[in-house]
Amino acid sequence: MNSVTYIRLKAALIHLTLSVVVAVLCAVLILHLWFPGQYREMAGGSHLLILIISVDVVLGPLLTFVVFNTQKPRREILRDLLVVFVLQISGLAYGIHTVYLARPVALVFEQTRFRVVSFIQVEQSELLNKSSDVEDISLSGPILLSVRDFKDDKEKSDAAEKGLAGSDVGVRPKFWQPYHFADMQLRKVARPYDVLLKKYPADSIVSELPGKLGAAPSELVFVPVVTRTGDWVAVLSSRTLVPLDFIPKDGFFELAAKS
Repeated sequence: MNSVTYIRLKAALIHLTLSVVVAVLCAVLILHLWFPGQYREMAGGSHLLILIISVDVVLGPLLTFVVFNTQKPRREILRDLLVVFVLQISGLAYGIHTVYLARPVALVFEQTRFRVVSFIQVEQSELLNKSSDVEDISLSGPILLSVRDFKDDKEKSDAAEKGLAGSDVGVRPKFWQPYHFADMQLRKVARPYDVLLKKYPADSIVSELPGKLGAAPSELVFVPVVTRTGDWVAVLSSRTLVPLDFIPKDGFFELAAKS
């Protein structure tokens, strides 16, 4: 290895070290604040993080290795490194902004199912019309909500029309209400955990979860969850109806069998 290549490699390694530090800070922000727990899989946070790290950790040091040359005038070296820095920071900022928009802000119970709602899905124009009982959107993970009943047939018809256009009631703040307001409806639609055990008898995740939660299957119920990454199931305490965990399984199977 000649001296020029060695110096370039050394500069790239220094840049790589700094990029790894930045990537770790991004991972802490994204995985522990914006996508806590299993929301990193349900809302695609892990996939987005990999894309950001790929840009930050690979692109910057690689460009530094290409452009760094001590035989250039000092001003030209600084200019090239500044260009690399701007490109890397721009890519990182764009990636972080994309993740910020995709972060889950609410887990909403919609009469028969839960929906993981990301910030970009929320009807922003309706945020001012949300009930004063409803918490504000947070930067530290989803809030737990439910949707209210329609006030009249016109509202129901309008909601159906918007739903066909992609705006389900779960993403519309004007329909949001505190989670516990739907307690009676939840008890109607939540199914015993034993039903899930019978559907997936050979699945270790399903069979081992009660032990992991320190609860008997009879103390658990489940409700389907709609996410951008596929079918999930929310496992709830049968007493409090608080979600305790999530499993990547289809929870609509009985509904499909009856149709």
